[in-house]
Amino acid sequence: MTIKKIIKNLWEKLVVHKYVYYGLSWGNAESYSFMGEPVGFVSLCKKMDFWQSKYVKLGYLPVCKERWIEAGGYGREYESQLRRIKND
Repeated sequence: MTIKKIIKNLWEKLVVHKYVYYGLSWGNAESYSFMGEPVGFVSLCKKMDFWQSKYVKLGYLPVCKERWIEAGGYGREYESQLRRIKND
């Protein structure tokens, strides 16, 4: 395996990890939105959008927002929605 492939694999793992982390965090915060906007919500949204854009650039379909809310706020399974390839 070349250095370029190793770096690409590490970058992909980092992007997926951060996307999941911020997706679940955003979903958890959004599930409490009926109580008002939590502190730092705008910043969390920006981070979520940033990592989602990097995830999409890897060629994957984004996980729908409703699934993040259900997973982050209520514990629903989300892993089956990850790394689905775009069918251009």
